[in-house]
Amino acid sequence: MKKKKSSPLCSSSIEVPVNNIVIKVLVNTGAAISLIHETTLHNMKHKPIDTCSLKEVHIANGGFISLIGLVHLNVQLNHFNTGVNVYVTWDLVCSMLLSQVG
Repeated sequence: MKKKKSSPLCSSSIEVPVNNIVIKVLVNTGAAISLIHETTLHNMKHKPIDTCSLKEVHIANGGFISLIGLVHLNVQLNHFNTGVNVYVTWDLVCSMLLSQVG
């Protein structure tokens, strides 16, 4: 698997394979949705980005994140593969934020 260099802003992240590319993922079980930075997504093979009715989301610091669309990704956690619907954005400070899976 290819290893992708990630932003140092995600120092509390874990490295996991996402669509067979190892990236640093910030796991936030309190998050309502999963997000991936468009640049991170651009560096991996993936299904087409679907349009979505949700155009922005309110975040914990009171701001907003604009959304580009929705993509289905394969995330491997502890040797288990799971499909995750992930919103694509330019506004994320780390490579990927993974909400509670399941």
